[in-house]
Amino acid sequence: MTKIKKDYDKLIAEKRDFIRNFRTALFKAKQSKKKFKELKKIARSKL
Repeated sequence: MTKIKKDYDKLIAEKRDFIRNFRTALFKAKQSKKKFKELKKIARSKL
């Protein structure tokens, strides 16, 4: 029983970390979207 509980807790912790990382990645992506568009313009002008 305790092994199952440990595995379950581990799974929840991993899921929580994944969600946290995913949210920060989304947030950074939103912030860098403008930068990305600027970089795209620069890249086009150089081509």
